[in-house]
Amino acid sequence: MKISIILASYDSGHYHGGMGQGPDALISGGLVDALTMAGHDVTVEDIGRVGDIQEREIATGFAVCNAVATEVRLARDAGRFPIVLAGNCLTSAGAVAGEDADAIIWADQHGDLNTPETSAYGFLDGMALATVLGLCWRPMASAIPGFKPIDPSRCVLVNARDLDPDEKRLLETLPIVRTECAGVAQATERLK
Repeated sequence: MKISIILASYDSGHYHGGMGQGPDALISGGLVDALTMAGHDVTVEDIGRVGDIQEREIATGFAVCNAVATEVRLARDAGRFPIVLAGNCLTSAGAVAGEDADAIIWADQHGDLNTPETSAYGFLDGMALATVLGLCWRPMASAIPGFKPIDPSRCVLVNARDLDPDEKRLLETLPIVRTECAGVAQATERLK
């Protein structure tokens, strides 16, 4: 298989900060070598620095989405399977835009279904799935090349257990499919 690994090394608007170090850790940990040894043709594309110089979370977060959408689209157009490695959940809006996706499987302990109106903390990544589903940040999301919100009935939410009260209420009104991975809860308990 032809694979394009797309690096988006950002966390909360900061390049290579916090969780934004994860993509590089996976690469330096041997991901490319492992995929190559398994017989895949692997390329790595790094979106590099994007956004504003002040690294503001919202402006940079959506600039990352724009860059990721472009790289995913280029990979698909070249007949390659895109794998996006990112440090923040909002990057998924760029990935689904570039992929022209009409469904999503969201595997996260958090629902990421807050909106600017419901978020207690204003954390943009806590609004990532809501953004992908078209529930918030519509003007910013619509500026992502190829972005179309995914219908909530085409969303599967896996293992979301740490939900804010407003997220729980919203989930009761949406046709999102919720499921658990068997054994995950017990396995993570053993790690404590």
